[in-house]
Amino acid sequence: MAHKLISRPSRTSRPPWISRLTVAFLMASLFFALHSAFGAGLVIKGVIVNWNRVRAKAAENAYLQLVKVEGKMAGWTDSQGLATLTSDLPVIPVSGQGSFKVNVGQLPPGEYLIALQRALPAAPILVKHGKPAVIKVPGKSPVDLGRVKVELN
Repeated sequence: MAHKLISRPSRTSRPPWISRLTVAFLMASLFFALHSAFGAGLVIKGVIVNWNRVRAKAAENAYLQLVKVEGKMAGWTDSQGLATLTSDLPVIPVSGQGSFKVNVGQLPPGEYLIALQRALPAAPILVKHGKPAVIKVPGKSPVDLGRVKVELN
């Protein structure tokens, strides 16, 4: 009786599904690595040093909002005479002591300001050392604006 030899596949010949599975695994790993590094979005934080004065002077329904700088800034005034710069970007919550920290997600490249909306007849922005506190995208995250103030007249 003759014995039939069974040949084993070599280590280099794998079924095609193994190669596809390996590529899918590598792509998923890359996606999760990039998502971990960049997916959290842009974090902006700081402290408004004159927050108590702002709250005393501003309308009760005033809020801080991120605004993209685009040539001439568009805005409107409501029926109470309070100004708002046009923006569909995130509103920024502020603590009672004036500190804020917000994840605004992914933003298109450009420059951004934080405006106090519906507070006064003109929408003031956050300033640092007398100049607008500009947030540049792309840039490092978190953006720590440090001690800023709302320029009130």
